[in-house]
Parts: sequence; structure tokens; C-alpha cells
Amino acid sequence: MKRFLVLLVICYATTIFALDHSGTITSDEWWDNVHSHYIVGNLTVADGVTLTIEAGTLIRFYEDCFLQINGTLIADGTFNERITFTSRLGGTQPGFWQNITFSQADAGCVLNYCDIYYGGSVDGLIYLLNSGNNVHITNCDIQYSGTSGVYFSDYNSNSIENCVINNHNEHGIYCSYSNAIPSISNCEIKNNGSYGIYCSAGGNPAISDCSIQNNGNYAIRTYGDNVKNITGDMTISGNTNNSIYVVSDYVDSGTWLNHGVDYVIGGNITVNNTRTLTINAGNTLKFDGNYYFQINGILIANGTSENRITFTSNQTTPSPGNWRNLCFINADSGCSLNYCDILYGGSVNGAIYSEGSGSNVSFSNCSFRYSGTKGFYLYDSPVITNCTISDNIEHGIYCVSSLADPPISDCIIQNNGDYVIRTYGNNVKNITGDMTISGNTKNSIYVVSDHIENSGIWNYHGVPYIIGGNMIIDNGRTLTINAGNSLKFNGNYYLQVNGKLIANGISEDRITFTSNQATPSAGNWQSIFFYYADTGCSLNYCDILYGGSETNRGMVYIDESDDHVSLNNCNIEHSQYAGIFLWANSAPSIINCVIRNNNQYGIRIYGHSSHPTFGSNLTEWNDIYDNNGGGVGRSFRNSTTNNTAEYIYWGTIVETEIDALIYDHGENSSLGTVDFTPWTNAAHDTIYPIANPDPPQNVTISISSDSVLVSWSPVLNASSYNIYSSDDPYAPFEIWTLEPTGTGITETSWSEPVSGVKKFYYVTAE
Repeated sequence: MKRFLVLLVICYATTIFALDHSGTITSDEWWDNVHSHYIVGNLTVADGVTLTIEAGTLIRFYEDCFLQINGTLIADGTFNERITFTSRLGGTQPGFWQNITFSQADAGCVLNYCDIYYGGSVDGLIYLLNSGNNVHITNCDIQYSGTSGVYFSDYNSNSIENCVINNHNEHGIYCSYSNAIPSISNCEIKNNGSYGIYCSAGGNPAISDCSIQNNGNYAIRTYGDNVKNITGDMTISGNTNNSIYVVSDYVDSGTWLNHGVDYVIGGNITVNNTRTLTINAGNTLKFDGNYYFQINGILIANGTSENRITFTSNQTTPSPGNWRNLCFINADSGCSLNYCDILYGGSVNGAIYSEGSGSNVSFSNCSFRYSGTKGFYLYDSPVITNCTISDNIEHGIYCVSSLADPPISDCIIQNNGDYVIRTYGNNVKNITGDMTISGNTKNSIYVVSDHIENSGIWNYHGVPYIIGGNMIIDNGRTLTINAGNSLKFNGNYYLQVNGKLIANGISEDRITFTSNQATPSAGNWQSIFFYYADTGCSLNYCDILYGGSETNRGMVYIDESDDHVSLNNCNIEHSQYAGIFLWANSAPSIINCVIRNNNQYGIRIYGHSSHPTFGSNLTEWNDIYDNNGGGVGRSFRNSTTNNTAEYIYWGTIVETEIDALIYDHGENSSLGTVDFTPWTNAAHDTIYPIANPDPPQNVTISISSDSVLVSWSPVLNASSYNIYSSDDPYAPFEIWTLEPTGTGITETSWSEPVSGVKKFYYVTAE
């Protein structure tokens, strides 16, 4: 008999129920991944309560509902079992539900490996408010918000890391109000309808190593002081405005790194006192309006020749004056701009404005172009080296006050719309090196009235100095003007020398003191006035022209200066009164000078005890003539003392005509005499009056072959020689005369055939 075993299997159908949630959770809960969880009404996790959601759980929200965490939320998924927060409709409508809100949440909140979709009807898919650093969001996929992806509000320093924030109608991440300072790192923020990251007032997130791409506005909008918190390996591309927008702010210490995109400056930026802002090489700052970048602390913007730093306009087609300036106000020591381009600024007061900063600021290898006003507008003395200053609407460099004493060296200053440099007399010495100056509307250096309180040199830079006020060289100070320079007086001004003036040109590069008028005339300016001048004043190879405006004075005016002034190889012409005017106790040396075409006098001696010294031989000649202004003056007017004026060409060699050109005792018995003997001619090769020459010396007589040879040494001033011979010393002598050849006597010997009888000879000079 066979038996059969019958196995009866009874199957039970298991139903997985959905769990609905709303109201307030007042005690700890665990949500498993077996059930579907629906939030059918607003749900709040109370303070002190923890909601834990198991990995792999699905949570669906009814329309316009939110999950608010006042306590703790732990939603800790895994790479393979993610937790999903989404719409009950399964995901077709962004903004269907509200958000996950953390409001004064307790410590320990976690969103890890979560997918958060289709919410964000208000304030973002995730909204964090007053939660300190209690919330940590990692490895999440945050997509399809009706507003922003993540919204950080007051008092948040939470972290979001390794998340994808994608396809939102507004911003990827919104940081709002005070102390919203979350950490955002290694996130992909892409395809959002507006900004990738938007920071309003007080929103200062730390952003690092993120990819921000293809968003509908700027990649990041943040405040000036927060830019330093954008760090790491940032990838920014494809955004509608592919830049970082920087809002007006006061800035503390930090570094603006180069992330491969521009910073667009959307307001005034101020670097606070004692703080240091560093802008890294390769960066470009584009000003989006009439804003300034003010430095009260330290700015370090050191580019390189390959990676320059640019400050410019954000206009598509920029024009001069689109933004205001870099403004250094009481800046701290150590400010440095190297290899920078400052372009299209200067809406007011120059592209660079500096006041109260002394020499704390240095510019090197920079270019300053297209300012709407000046290139530099200075109340103080930044160091400017190897820079290009060009194409600015007004001056290249404008020094507002005498405190502006900038060292300027080895610069290119071209094509500016006014003067190259406007500076003060005491500061010209600081313009040095190999300057290249060309093409400026006023291709000159304008020098404002000043006391020259420090010794120095006015170098030659290929353009004139325009003298725009009275200059005084202080006692004990030396001003040296280098060869080739031209000083053009722009009005009725003088150069007063209480110290020492050294203006030594050379024959190929003379120094000129003259008028700045396009068509100059006598009296356009006053004088070079030596007053109690220090010893050693020297003018050599100088042309002094069109001055002498002061009534009854001279273009070279010397008073109480003893023998401290020498004039050599100078031309002194077209003075309105005298070429040289001597007051009291002055004894200048005047050698190889031309003093002519002055309206009244060549030389006028007024005060007592003034004795100019002239040459002592033909090589130390002077020309003093044509100084009568249509017959109303003389070439020389003496004072009450006697003077000597020798080896001078007076425009004539006729003694009576010379005497008529000199106003002295002969015309006015109260005056001293002028001894003008000897004088010379225009060629300076003859002394007048011609004196009887001395007898020839070293006369020798010799017989050579069939000739008698008579020879002698040359006689100074001889115009001819007479040779006398006779065989009877008591009878008349026969005479032979040797006339000059060329410009003087060249023959100093004579011969005749031997006669066979004794003969007597002698030689005379005429």
C-alpha cells in the first residue's frame, strides 16, 4: 500500500499600508522604509524631539504642506538606499509643496543621500532659520524647486556638501539676512533660473570647490567682505552673467582668488583701516556703475607680466568715466599695485585718488588709461614706477597740493588731454629716470608756485617745464637744472634764488628760460632774481628771453649777492627793461655772453658797490649791443661807482660810438666812469684801439749759400714788418715792407742775395 504526503501551502497576501502624517510630533519617532509616508498637512517636529527616517524611505507631500524641524531630523540615507522627499503626484510640478524648514533646530540634524524634489513653493526646498551649525546636508540631490533650492536665513552656519542643486525657478542657494554664514562645498549648482548663489545683506557663506554652471544670472552674488570666502577649485561656466557680482561693502582682511571669471563691482567697496585685501594675479574687477574702491587699510594687487590685474568698466562698450576711482584715504603702509591695468574710471577726481596716505602706496608696471578726468589726482606721494599713463581726458598726473610729492620714474605718459604732470616746484626733483612723453595736448610739465625747500635736480625729459607761479630756492638749498631743459613762464612770475641755482647747459644742449606765449614778447615774465644768493650760482650755455616785466628792473636781477653768480656763454635778450640789473653789493662774472635786443639797457647798475667782472682777454669776450629800444636806452648804464667793461663787442668798433652807448660820468656827473678800453670786434679776434707794437725780438742775420737771411720772433698786434738795409750806417736805409697775409702777419723772415760788401740791417713792426 502506497502512502502519499500532501503538502498544503497556504499563502497569505500582505498589504503595505501608507502612513499619513500631520500636526506636531511630540515624542521621538522612527519612520521605516516599509511604509509609504504621506505628509497630508503641515508637520512639525517639536523642540527636543527627534524624527529618524530610515534609509530608502519615500516621503510624499500633499499640496502646499511643509515639514518643520524645531527639534532634530535624522534622514541618513546611503549611496544605494536614498531617502526621497517629493510630491504626492510623483513629480511633475515644481513648487507643489512648501519645504523642509529647520527653525531653531536642535543639534544633530542630518540630511544625507536624500533626494528632495518638487517643493519650494515658498522660501526654497530647504529653508534654514536660526539654526546655528546644527544642520548638515550632504550628498543630496535638490531639484525642481518652485523658488530657490536652499534658503539660509538668520543665524545659520550650517553646512551643505557634495550636493546637486538643479533646475530651480529662482536661485540655487539663497543666503539672507544677518549671520547667514553656511559652508557650501563640493556642490553642483546648475540650471537654476536666476543666481547660482545669491547673498543678501548679512549672507556670507563659505563657498569652496563648487561647480556653478548654466544658471540664469550671475554665478554668485555676494558682498565685498565675503569674496574672500570663495575658495578652492571653483568651476564657473555657462551662466548668463558668467561672473561673481560683488555688492557694496566694508572689507576686512582676506584674498580675492582668481576663479577664472570677472568680479562685477555693484557698489562702493571700502577696505577697512588696519585690514589687508589681496587681489590675486589674473583677476578682473569690472565696475557696474559710478562706484569707487576705497582703501583705508592695505590693498595688495600684484599681478605678473603674464597675468595682469584689471580694474575696468562693466559696460559692453566702455567709455572714459564709467566708474569712479581707486581711492586711497589715509591708507596703511604696504599698499602695492603691480602689473595692473586701471581703465575707464575717473568719473571725478582721477582714476587714482590719494589723500593722507603719504608714500604708503606704490604703483609699478601698471597702466592708467581712459580716465574721464585725470589719470592721478594726488594730495600725497605714492610711488609711481614703470607705468603707462595715457589717453586720459585731462592731466596724466595732477598734484593738488604741495604735499603731493610723488616719486615718478621711468614712465610712459602719452596722449592725455591736458598737461603731462601738474606738480609743485619742490617736487619736480622726484621726476626721474627714462621718461617717455609724447602726444599730450599740452606736452609739458606744469610747475606750480612753490618754495624749493630741498635740494634737487630738474632732469630733462624731452618736454618743457611750464612755470605757473613764483619759485623761490630757499637759502642753503641747491636747485640744479640739467642741460637741454626749457623753462617757460606762464605769466608774470619770477624764479628767486636765495640759495644756489646751477643751470649748466652745453653748446649742443642749452638751457632756456623764456615765455610760454605762442608769440612771445618782451616782459612776458619777470626775472631770475638772485637775492642774498649762496656762493656757486652758475648759468652756463643758457638762453634767457622775453622777461624783465618788473618796472625798472632786469631779466637777470642780482642783489646783495657779492661774487656768488657767474654767467657764461649765455644769451640774454628781449627784456622789457634791462638784460642784467644789479642792485647793491653784487659782482657777477660775465664771460662769453650775448646781451642784446633788450628794450632799455643791456646792463643796468643801480645800487652802490656793484662791480660786474668781464673778460681779461680775447677768449673771454662778451657781446653787448642793440639794447636801446628804439633809441631810448643804452647798452650799459652805470651807477655811482667806477666800473671796468673790457673785451666787449659793442656793435661797433668806433670809440665815439661806443662811448655813446654807455651812460656814465660823461653824461651824468653823479655817476662813475666805465672803462671800456680795450674793446673787440664781432669776430673777437682783434683788440681796439690798436696799440703800437713792440720792437721785434730775437732778430738774427745769417748767410746761407748766396743769400742773406734775416728772421725774428712774431710780434703781438703787428700788422706789418719793415726791413731796413744799407752799406753805410749813416746813410739812408733801403726799406722793404712785409704786409699781412690772411688775418694776420705770418711771415717772420726776409732774405736778399749777397752783394759782396758789408751791409747793416734792422727790423721794425707796425
